[in-house]
Amino acid sequence: MYQTGFGGISPAIKNLLLANIAVYLLQGLELVSSWVFGLVPIQIVDKFFFWQFFTYMFLHGSVGHIFFNMFALWMFGVELERRWGTQEFLKYYLLTGVIAGISIFIWNALSGAWGVPTIGASGAVFGILIAYALFFPERYVYFWGVLPIKVKYLVIGYGAIELMLLPGQSNISHIGHLGGMVAGFFYLRNRYRREGIGYRLFQLLLDGVGRAGEAGQQIVQYGHHEQGQQRGQAQTAYHDNADTGAAFCAGATGQRQRYSAEDGRDDRH
Repeated sequence: MYQTGFGGISPAIKNLLLANIAVYLLQGLELVSSWVFGLVPIQIVDKFFFWQFFTYMFLHGSVGHIFFNMFALWMFGVELERRWGTQEFLKYYLLTGVIAGISIFIWNALSGAWGVPTIGASGAVFGILIAYALFFPERYVYFWGVLPIKVKYLVIGYGAIELMLLPGQSNISHIGHLGGMVAGFFYLRNRYRREGIGYRLFQLLLDGVGRAGEAGQQIVQYGHHEQGQQRGQAQTAYHDNADTGAAFCAGATGQRQRYSAEDGRDDRH
């Protein structure tokens, strides 16, 4: 059965949607500045704009930015709010957003990006994603509207991608996404530990890492086996031709050197 959190709208989701849309309209009228309400480390340190850890998540940079964040919030958040209650859901959403903001502040400060504003609800939305995966891991969603995939695999995949992209330079705050996910995981794992929330997904991660490691070892062993066979063939060719004269011996030597060169070539693209 393919299920998602679609269906109606809950109170907190509705209010968050309205708040984000209202702030975006105010941004368009230049009544809300990302320098004041976005997350800017230099402003927090020099001018004590501590509210930025909260307000940055209500600002967005484009129609696409706010649309996809709000769509994901509605898609995955409605069922969570109905299960937890409005107060608990709102607390969780804001908590993961603030912790994501703290991770952004630390990352940007360490990387020297003191004056770079960060805006968007993505950190809190990624907190919602991990929560949905923890409570409804076997549910299916359609990736890009086409490919059905279980939520637990989708979220693990997103987390892995964010981790791989973290060292790169882009205008996307991958550390904020990861900060929201990690904060949500440990908060829910602690709060709902009696229900086993978080432990199944954690075990799934460990199993996945173990299987990937086993596959990697098999690939390495196969590569070493192939290299050994190639070297053995080269040496056999050399010795078989050694008794036929200097010319054939030289040819066999060239063959062995060619095998060695092929073994050591770099196939990286």
